[in-house]
Amino acid sequence: MQAAPHADIHQPRPVIRDGPDRRASSLRLLAVALITGVAAEQVGPSPLRAVLSGLRLDSAGTALSLVIALLLAVIIHEAGHLTAASLMDFSFMGASVGPLRVTHLHGRWDARLVARNPLSASISAIPRHMGDWGRRMSVVIAGGPGATLLSGIAAAVLFLNLPGDGTAKNFLVGLAQVSFYIFVLGLIPNARDARVRNDARLLLTVLNRSGEGQELFLYNSVEQQRLLGARPADLPRHLIHPLMEFRGRRDFCYYFAHTVAEWASDRGELTDAEVWYREALARSEDCDERIRSLARAHLAAFLLLEHADAESARKALQGVELHLLSPAYLAARTLAVAAFTEGNQKAVLDAIVTGRSALRSDLPLYQRERKLLAKLQAMTCATRFTGLGTDGPMGSKCSYLAE
Repeated sequence: MQAAPHADIHQPRPVIRDGPDRRASSLRLLAVALITGVAAEQVGPSPLRAVLSGLRLDSAGTALSLVIALLLAVIIHEAGHLTAASLMDFSFMGASVGPLRVTHLHGRWDARLVARNPLSASISAIPRHMGDWGRRMSVVIAGGPGATLLSGIAAAVLFLNLPGDGTAKNFLVGLAQVSFYIFVLGLIPNARDARVRNDARLLLTVLNRSGEGQELFLYNSVEQQRLLGARPADLPRHLIHPLMEFRGRRDFCYYFAHTVAEWASDRGELTDAEVWYREALARSEDCDERIRSLARAHLAAFLLLEHADAESARKALQGVELHLLSPAYLAARTLAVAAFTEGNQKAVLDAIVTGRSALRSDLPLYQRERKLLAKLQAMTCATRFTGLGTDGPMGSKCSYLAE
């Protein structure tokens, strides 16, 4: 039975979907960095000119040293962010280097390969408290460029003072040059609507607390509650209302709509929850494949568990990429929902076992998830399937899973 809509839950507002040409913005950013490098090589101080003109690519060894220098420069930059985050009392949530993505939440580690630029990298960290948020965020953002600048200066000094020639010097000059370009690129704000905002754009966003900075503040506020282990219904109403009213970046629009949906669902306000789950799905269409898969997976689970509508859940799951879903319990729950819609009772129960093993028992955040899995288990054991995976009675399996 559905609960009546809560009087304080607003209907979703339309979001602005048009944004700047992100590809053109990136090309302009790269052009500015290259022009800056050429100008410095021509008219800069003699030590700088020596560093910028000292790179050789006349052998496989020297080319390899440049690739290693590039990877090291990227890692040093992200390590600078991570060090600053630790000093500012942020909690490490995840990191990516190229296609490898590692996440950490409530003692659980998860590693997976995702389709990314092989030379891209990022660090995810959430403040443990929201006091003095703007200053602390600014320090975390500045940590990356600061580490890049220091490593570039150190590499340049060693290059200029190391006698002789060879791979070592080529590596040092490569590290110095790459650090120079990363530092310059980080000083020039990229597009407001860029999928990944660079350090300069992030800093401007944080400083604009009445505008773009509000979205980051809201996101950090929600994730900080998640970090503490709060379940969706525990989110304060004064935080939920700004999420309902938010209009801005597409990925944040999705995330905030999804947060409202889970909050309403966890409170038993199912009519409102469905409205916001569908709104999250609509907003996800402007986002990347991972977010689209998340939106479809959450809506499918809601339709099956709250409406017992397996056919609508099956349609919602079309296009979901399971390997893009995280945390592990969400991927397992989605696999269980998909198996239910296909009539595969055994696969449903196996996925429930996997999902439960990925949950901690001491945090309110996971109480709702355990109840969802228990409800799905009860539905599965009470349903007479005629599809796949129904070889023999499953009563013993259902008894084994009973909590």
